[in-house]
Amino acid sequence: MFNPYQYHQSFFGHLLALAGLTLGAKRVLAKWHAVSTLAIPADLDAPKPPPVVQTGMPIWRRILKSRKTAFACIMTLIFSVEMFLIFVLPRISSQLVLDIIWGGLEAAIYLSVFYNVIDIIFPVATEVSYVRAKPELPYILKITRVESDRFLDKRNPRLALAALLVGAVFGMSVHRSNAFNGLVVAAWVMHITSSWSTPMLKMRRLVQVLLGYVALIVVTFVIVGGAVALHQKYQKSDESSTKSDDEPDMSKWATPSDWLIQVMLMILPAWSILPPAVLVAANMRFDAASTISPRVVATSTSATVPTSIPPFRMPLFLTSLISLAVSLGLIDLVQYFFGDVPALQGLVDAPVVHLLITVPFTCGATVLVAWMRGELSDWWKYEETWVPQAKPAGERDMEKGDVEEEKSLLEKAEKAAAMLDGA
Repeated sequence: MFNPYQYHQSFFGHLLALAGLTLGAKRVLAKWHAVSTLAIPADLDAPKPPPVVQTGMPIWRRILKSRKTAFACIMTLIFSVEMFLIFVLPRISSQLVLDIIWGGLEAAIYLSVFYNVIDIIFPVATEVSYVRAKPELPYILKITRVESDRFLDKRNPRLALAALLVGAVFGMSVHRSNAFNGLVVAAWVMHITSSWSTPMLKMRRLVQVLLGYVALIVVTFVIVGGAVALHQKYQKSDESSTKSDDEPDMSKWATPSDWLIQVMLMILPAWSILPPAVLVAANMRFDAASTISPRVVATSTSATVPTSIPPFRMPLFLTSLISLAVSLGLIDLVQYFFGDVPALQGLVDAPVVHLLITVPFTCGATVLVAWMRGELSDWWKYEETWVPQAKPAGERDMEKGDVEEEKSLLEKAEKAAAMLDGA
């Protein structure tokens, strides 16, 4: 049944998501402002110590003690737990058990999301630094919370407030109300935008990944749609009406309660916003780098994340944000006018299909405005190094050889000048 209130709520949810995107982008900009002032570790390109080879240890024990084996074991364990929760647990348990286990996992996830959102809205003093556990391991970016005497800056009050928000979301879902859906979408957008980071960000690679993702969606739709059409065309009528004895009886599987399913599905509208949101946040940092005067690089190993950034002009950020808002408004209009059409209902409400609108709108508007302002080349070549990486051994040797060659040439030139002076 067509429900206009649902699409009105979707519109206000998108507005909240755009506000959350702006706050998350400012938080990432503050982190980058602090990271850009960090001194590069002096021992970054130092040669790694040779690995300790224990001759008395069997080869199978050396393989088991390697980091690659530990990583493979951890990933296998995570995958096994996921498969157990999805395919095994529903067959051997009841709805109550599913609600307890899956509800507990959802509560933990939402608790971390709301806790991060509270830190963004009410920022506390934090410091960033480069650390590594062992000399042979790469550096990582460590974010440390600075302890404060203020009650609201402590961890426990913020955890309590986040727990109250989680309880409110779960309680509204139990009462079959979706009044908090927009708040949840905005919280997820704010959380992912402020937490997403890579050791190095290249604007051109980001745009290529986004457009490649959209192209992959189109190709997948064409292939799957063609396969389904061919299957329906050549499928025999008697085979379609016969049920195989080997097919599992899904009716015997336990399913979570409706309120828990609603909690799980709250994040779906955010998927149409999150990919272009990463580009929008990167555009804000590009505008800051183009407008704010560069700061003196600090020599200390840690830097404080500022709680506020001086105002600056943000043409590309505003362009990408407005284009994303226009694309979301177009999606809301399509849902409002065609939401009651049964043949289009699945496509209209699919977040994956929404990416076919939001990503091209955001990328296209950004490229157009950057070209009009004469900043397209600088924007395309923009890069960020969040965590410096050690150079390969061959490159270090080449640089060392170049330095030694320059020193020898300089010494020869000084000797030649001394001989001429003597003559």
